[in-house]
Amino acid sequence: MHRITRHILSELPMAGDVVADCLRLVARLYVIILIADALMVKVLGAMTPEEWLPHDRGATIAALSTVAIYAFWRFVKFRMDSTSPPTRCRRPTRRAMPRTTSRSPPRGCAP
Repeated sequence: MHRITRHILSELPMAGDVVADCLRLVARLYVIILIADALMVKVLGAMTPEEWLPHDRGATIAALSTVAIYAFWRFVKFRMDSTSPPTRCRRPTRRAMPRTTSRSPPRGCAP
């Protein structure tokens, strides 16, 4: 649902903010996968590198899926926050308009 409140221009996310957030997520997920690899294979010795390979591929695919979904969500949120909803101009009906007023549209509305 789109927000009705108007944002201050400095509050709106910029494209650089969206890209930076996505890159931060990539870096965090990469570090998590590296730590899991180091713990499972090198430190604990719970798995051999060959046994770890399918888990590594699965973690990489999950990380890429997460980044793609996050990037899509941020792009949609960026687009929604940076565009304002159209203003609605209601023209007065004949019944609501007194006879003495002009028939021009309300202030700020295009005729």
